[in-house]
Amino acid sequence: MVLALGEFEFKALNFDNLERSLEYNIQSQNRLNNHNALFASSKESEKIKIQGKTLPLKGDRNTYLD
Repeated sequence: MVLALGEFEFKALNFDNLERSLEYNIQSQNRLNNHNALFASSKESEKIKIQGKTLPLKGDRNTYLD
């Protein structure tokens, strides 16, 4: 699996743990897009936590990790 973090690309090896968490905001509204609605939701944030061994992807031109 290849992961991208900004301009860096990493090859992920030997995952110990992969965790994803999402936070949603739910608001009560009378109308949504001119239709009756009971609630409206929106995604507030998303976090991905990876534990394991990662290496810079071969061929990546970034030399910051050398």
